[in-house]
Amino acid sequence: MYILAPFLFFLGLSLGFFAGKQMILPQKTMSTTPESSVQSNTLFSSQTASLRAEVYKINGRNLSVKNLNNNVSGDVTVASSAVLIKAGKIMPIPSDLSSVELNKEVLISVEMRNGNYEIISLQYSAPLPSLPPVGSNPKFTPQSSTKPQS
Repeated sequence: MYILAPFLFFLGLSLGFFAGKQMILPQKTMSTTPESSVQSNTLFSSQTASLRAEVYKINGRNLSVKNLNNNVSGDVTVASSAVLIKAGKIMPIPSDLSSVELNKEVLISVEMRNGNYEIISLQYSAPLPSLPPVGSNPKFTPQSSTKPQS
């Protein structure tokens, strides 16, 4: 009796453990499929991104750009419907990319198309107006007094 009770107890624990292990539902794991084969979310119609960059080379419909935030370089294709925004004017980019300026800061907007990012707009910032040097205005002299002038 003293040997049979512990034996039956451990036998019951073992059977319960293995039966419970078989009944556990398999947990979902993260898929490691390549990004190009992932189905798009039907809620969103497109995926876009932007970067502050400098275009340093033109090769056909590809622009070689350097991200000015982290100095990473790469090639990006220009979409056929891409636009150029310069001095407040929006114009289509010609097929030869002749209107793209090299070695100037530009805001590039890209959109995911067929698994690859394509440039949809290049926006050059307008130059800031030049300001006169501090203290060059003879009519203005700073006052150290806090009393209002009369």
